[in-house]
Amino acid sequence: QTGGAVVGNITGGAGAETLTLGGGSITGITDLAAGSNVVNIGTGAVTPVAFTTGGTLLATGGTIALTVKNHATFTVHDAVTTGAAALAVNTGGILNVTGANLTNLGAFTNAGTVEIGSGRVLSVGTQVAGTSAYIWDVVDATHFGNLTVTGGGADLSTSTSTVNLLSSSYIANNAKLEVVIGTAPVGGLTATTATVLADNSFLLNFTLERGDNAGIGLSAND
Repeated sequence: QTGGAVVGNITGGAGAETLTLGGGSITGITDLAAGSNVVNIGTGAVTPVAFTTGGTLLATGGTIALTVKNHATFTVHDAVTTGAAALAVNTGGILNVTGANLTNLGAFTNAGTVEIGSGRVLSVGTQVAGTSAYIWDVVDATHFGNLTVTGGGADLSTSTSTVNLLSSSYIANNAKLEVVIGTAPVGGLTATTATVLADNSFLLNFTLERGDNAGIGLSAND
């Protein structure tokens, strides 16, 4: 599918499906059904493409190996559930988890850019450290983007993070925002590590710090 909007639902057959999305949107429910399905956002070609979910993307009884390729942008507007399959953002790819949650039970590799909207959750089975970028959307100390790792620890030691404060934001000095929740000790950050982040605030500076044994937090300081 390239450009425009596909109106209506798409249902996969009994076997594995491969879907390449070259732009536009699908406005209905896309259920690729049973099998080890594959969804590619873009082809890696130089021409930029952008695709937005206009309805739920899932695979009942199956899985979806989802890859956001170079020069491609994938915006999650409606819920995406992939099962225990790989989720990858390639170099030059952009994943925006800003309109709904994305739930993945497999291995997540980010070599591009991932933005997680305030109140949204990118949930993955495991997270592989890589040279990548994360953008954390923040409204206040209780509303912010979250990465949850359900099958291990997170490692942001080779990633860059940026804080995007939304226009109505109010963050108190010394506020702690746990943006990453894992189930095992984090990698790369020690208890005393504090990396100053890029942000759009005139009043606060943010650092990325190891929280408890399995968490990583943003710390706001004036």
